[in-house]
Amino acid sequence: MTERAPVTLSDRIRQLRKERGLTQDDLAAKAGLGIATIQRVERGERPSAGTIASIASAFNLSAVALTSASKPMSAEPTEGSYLPLTEITSGKRLVDLMATCSAIDFDYMDIQDTTSGDLLGRLYEFCRPREDFQVPANPSDRIRLDIEVAKLLTELRGKGLTLTGETYVRTGHEIDPSFGFDVLMAKWDETCLVLRVGTSGLIIDRADIEAHMPKWYNTSDPRVVRVKAPEMAADDEIPF
Repeated sequence: MTERAPVTLSDRIRQLRKERGLTQDDLAAKAGLGIATIQRVERGERPSAGTIASIASAFNLSAVALTSASKPMSAEPTEGSYLPLTEITSGKRLVDLMATCSAIDFDYMDIQDTTSGDLLGRLYEFCRPREDFQVPANPSDRIRLDIEVAKLLTELRGKGLTLTGETYVRTGHEIDPSFGFDVLMAKWDETCLVLRVGTSGLIIDRADIEAHMPKWYNTSDPRVVRVKAPEMAADDEIPF
């Protein structure tokens, strides 16, 4: 059997999380744990048996499979996808993204104080698609809007909050099940703005968009990265 260098539990969890296109916040939600717990584990702090079991379950693994340090690849690999995100520090950049979208996928890490919560509420209300929002055609008005948004982003950074985002195109389907089987009644494309807010200066660099996508939606946007399950070599052993 091919020898492999042992990896630490924190490395293994981080690797499995990235293979599945999950942020730390996504993994915390799937495992039913706090984001701070996931952060501590990935820093190398020793988790409890209950925490290990919860994280293993989120990866569809047994606790033994998760803690088999000499096996960095998943024993039960799954396919997934994620949308790469970039940090948004410019008011103009955020307004440009907003101008193209008709839907929003907004999520954030755990917020510990009401001031930060109020800031996120203001951010969401400003960014959500609405009929009365139009990017000013007049350059002077557009610049004033960009400056207003930049001030909000500065407030976010002042509280240790980071904003990342990107857009992608997804396809929605209207399904009528009243015939006793699903009948496609309508189909449309829409551009969705994906925004993620990190705390304590942490940057969320990808989003598990399929976990947030409404029912009867899908996407073939080339910006979405598809993670294929690695093929298991013949000499690999599955840990039990």
